[in-house]
Amino acid sequence: HPEDQSPPQKIVGRKREQRILNDLITSEKAEFIAVYGRRRIGKTYLITNFLKSFPCVFFYVTGLQKSATPLQLKEFTKQLGTTFYHGAPIVTQKTWYDAFEKLTDAINTLSRDKTVVLFFDEFPWMATPRSGALAALELFWNRYWVSDKRIKLIICGSATSWIVEKIINDKGGLHNRVTRSIRLQPFSLSEIEEFLKARKINLDRYQILQLYMVMGGVPQYLKE
Repeated sequence: HPEDQSPPQKIVGRKREQRILNDLITSEKAEFIAVYGRRRIGKTYLITNFLKSFPCVFFYVTGLQKSATPLQLKEFTKQLGTTFYHGAPIVTQKTWYDAFEKLTDAINTLSRDKTVVLFFDEFPWMATPRSGALAALELFWNRYWVSDKRIKLIICGSATSWIVEKIINDKGGLHNRVTRSIRLQPFSLSEIEEFLKARKINLDRYQILQLYMVMGGVPQYLKE
């Protein structure tokens, strides 16, 4: 992500999820992965820090909570300019069809050996009922992106039921299109122990168990 040149931070645990992401990024075909789980569980942290260790073009845009479609499109277009055009301002598109068309055009300017990761974080906030975002995604995945082996699409959201219904189990244009999925769960007890050790917090296992009973395995709460 061009705006974030900081080195990757250590990822605690999440071994299975890291293997899935590694398979995704090294795949010889287009990939479509759905990542979901409750808020503060570490979805964005996992994906952004994992991908920093790979040489790829990383287009990262996040949906804005309770924001109208024009503002969502403005943010999308801004990130398009940042990632593909050295920060040059791009005219804000009026529809998601136009926005995804601009994204496709930008991808087509890259060399054929570049891996392109499209990370749409909190996509349910972009794809509100009258926005047209979901229909545009279906169209561009099926018509253009699925045949481009460089493209790895990650759709992420905290609204679990929405991701499962509209993306993973969709009966329409995205039926059986998701190639992989990750449901990110709270840390296990062993992951909490590893997390605390990584932060140089030394607790015995009884204390860790007490902490788990209060906080659960939510990384953000454990961090605080």
